[in-house]
Amino acid sequence: RSKKILNGYGPTENTTFSLTYDITEQQTKTIPIGRPLANRSAYILDKDQNPLPIGVPGELYVGGDGVSRGYLNNPELTREKFIRDPFTKHGRLYRTGDLGRWLEDGNIEYLGRIDDQVKIRGYRIELGEIEAMIQQSGLTKQSVVVASEDSKGTKRLVGYVVSTKSYSKQALETYLGSKLPEYMVPRLWVELEQLPLTSNGKIDKRALPQPEIGTQNSEAYVAPQNQTQQTLAQIWQDLLGVNEVGIEDNFFELGGDSILTIQVVSRARRAGLEMEPRDLFTHQNIAKLSEAIRGKQATQSHGEQGTLEGYSGLLPIQQWYLSHTNGEVSHFNQSVLLKVDRMIGQSQLEAVVKHLVHYHDALRFKYQQSSEGWTQQYGLNPGELDSADLSKTGKEEYKQQLAE
Repeated sequence: RSKKILNGYGPTENTTFSLTYDITEQQTKTIPIGRPLANRSAYILDKDQNPLPIGVPGELYVGGDGVSRGYLNNPELTREKFIRDPFTKHGRLYRTGDLGRWLEDGNIEYLGRIDDQVKIRGYRIELGEIEAMIQQSGLTKQSVVVASEDSKGTKRLVGYVVSTKSYSKQALETYLGSKLPEYMVPRLWVELEQLPLTSNGKIDKRALPQPEIGTQNSEAYVAPQNQTQQTLAQIWQDLLGVNEVGIEDNFFELGGDSILTIQVVSRARRAGLEMEPRDLFTHQNIAKLSEAIRGKQATQSHGEQGTLEGYSGLLPIQQWYLSHTNGEVSHFNQSVLLKVDRMIGQSQLEAVVKHLVHYHDALRFKYQQSSEGWTQQYGLNPGELDSADLSKTGKEEYKQQLAE
């Protein structure tokens, strides 16, 4: 006697069953929720209730003969959840609040709740989509992904898995990296013998243990060997909230992300270490990163282009500015009052001004107007320091003369 196993989906608001999937149809790593039953309908729509193409996640709407009349004594919620069917011009649709997407074979794949959408590092992420990819890897029996917030308010993706014999964190991250963008790949993982469940059999996310960041890295601790490594280790500890960072520890496995890489670069530069955010993606531990920084410093060019001469084309903003002058071209300027140590004399300041003007060619620009318009030319002005002696000025006159 043959047996059939059906995966049934449907909310109470649509009389329990809306779609079914015959599990015996084909072997698949994620079980779809199927196609609409007879006299039922299903749509995957965007936030403006427009249909979405195959493979694009959206909210699942169900309709047909099973849609109920609404919620008893709750007209406001009824209006929010039950809408007029815009595709058949009669009947109504129920907004399930579930995420799904059409598969190429005409079935719908369930991706979780709309409530499970989170925003991390500026990206809106559907946790159910990550969970579906984890299941497709074949490396886990069960999985759930949550967005965990640390004491500094930073949200990070954490994956909880019930593993198979072939499971390894590196293999799973490699698989996800080939299927998902970098910001959707969790770097914190917790292996469990089984996922905690609520009394009605759903995953109890509140009962999931917090990941121990310090135990995430599989490498044995190796202490910093030089000043560069010590500086980087301290920066990582401060930003990642980790008590101890070894030079073999992976930045992203310790909870790092794209936003934190920018902060690492900023602090490293303040400490005299020249690096770019992409360096941290290429060299993800301190040992490799410090080598890359030293190599960059050793090969850094100190070439001098020489003093520029001749004409230079005007930028669009310069053209606009000069075309709106009415005789006086110096009506727009910026100034700043600098305070210097009393021990710095006029000769030192003159040397500074000359050096600045020589170094920044644009400070030597001069402008001329002719019948053909304005020109911009590199001049030979060596830089001059204007000085005024106010040492013998009385208190009453001092402020006025200083302002002038």
